[in-house]
Amino acid sequence: MAKVRRTKRFQIRLGLDATIMVGLTLLNVMTTPHSLRVQRPALARGVALAVSGLSTFDRLPFFTPACKRRQIEK
Repeated sequence: MAKVRRTKRFQIRLGLDATIMVGLTLLNVMTTPHSLRVQRPALARGVALAVSGLSTFDRLPFFTPACKRRQIEK
């Protein structure tokens, strides 16, 4: 159940981040089409989303349940 909740939370965050970035990009293109200022926020959100996704799907070795269990046993 916890895994399903984490996956659902990640999917919601992914959708919100995509919506926000599309909105920011449209706003940027409409206000200053010669200068794309949306690149830095997009990069920051992309990196944060990638780390969140890796953590959600247990791809980071230091965030897995087994690692947490080992730390508790110490």
